[in-house]
Amino acid sequence: MSTQDQDGMSFFLAHEQQQFRLLELPSELLELLSNPNPPLLFIKSSDPTISVDDRPRKLPYAVICTPNKTFQIRQVQTSNSVLLTQPLPLPLTGDGDGLPLVGLSAIAQCSATLETLPVSDPALPYLIEALPIYYSPNETHGNPISARKNNYSSRTKHQIFDDIPLSEAECQGSWIDIAAFEREGSCFRPSPQSILDIWQAFLTEATAERVDLSSDFKVARFYECVEEHPHELSAAVFQRIVRDDRTSSDISMSIDRSKLIPWIGKLILEVAAPRGKPMITNELLSKWRDAVPEIWQSHVTVSLIEDLCVFPTPGRIELKSTPDTKISAGGSSMGNVSDGRQGVTARKWHERFKQTRSK
Repeated sequence: MSTQDQDGMSFFLAHEQQQFRLLELPSELLELLSNPNPPLLFIKSSDPTISVDDRPRKLPYAVICTPNKTFQIRQVQTSNSVLLTQPLPLPLTGDGDGLPLVGLSAIAQCSATLETLPVSDPALPYLIEALPIYYSPNETHGNPISARKNNYSSRTKHQIFDDIPLSEAECQGSWIDIAAFEREGSCFRPSPQSILDIWQAFLTEATAERVDLSSDFKVARFYECVEEHPHELSAAVFQRIVRDDRTSSDISMSIDRSKLIPWIGKLILEVAAPRGKPMITNELLSKWRDAVPEIWQSHVTVSLIEDLCVFPTPGRIELKSTPDTKISAGGSSMGNVSDGRQGVTARKWHERFKQTRSK
């Protein structure tokens, strides 16, 4: 626009002010949105009814999620006046031979801006809180299902992820880490014992069939040896230990040794020595070696899980107190549904699953 022969530009304040929020984007988000094929961005917030990791419940806050990253939206007050303006044509004066005159009109005033900050919170505490526990048939707890937590058992995986203020990839990573699974619109997290039961049945079958677990093998036939558990849970356990370029739905799979061995050691420690009860280190190592393929037993060492553990006295070991070590403590269950008598459980997981859904 030209303003020749003018000492300045006319400025006006619109009588009717509009409502705007200024959102300040970091360079990373701006670059994504500037791409020829930008990804979908989602605005999410936490579920205010969920208390994460026994901490006081926080007010829900909004986040912007890319497919794999999360940015918290935070309102920042400013002492300066921020005005949003738009060009305003002005009536011609004099003989009308000059150039059209244009002024500026302030259509809104913003006293605060929204800034976005990267978030690095894990999704694990949200999943631990939201998912009821599936117990193995041989676990005898005899506890009735918690009425509060059972409300979450009827939610789908998609619905649960919607209430976690993190990106889809971040939620999925933690989902795989705890071998969570969905069946018929309900979601659960398995107890450490149920995971070990599935793995031990699989290892026994593989040893009997002389299957080399250090190379590719067909996985479909091994589901038959764990029929007492839901197929979705067995698939989740396999998904947790396969190489990154494979999935548990592939015809053949290959186990990632670096994933399997530390996980099995941690699970054994969770089952044999609940939080606050140290375990003899040599006893752990003995059980640990017995629970991995013979070809990998020499790789079993406490150093693989030492970041997860403390050593209260020489020769003893226990897990640190973290959200995922509470997976066996309390909560509701799918697998272990009480029928009114202490320690009595349904025989088949299909029956227990029906009981859970009818609560």
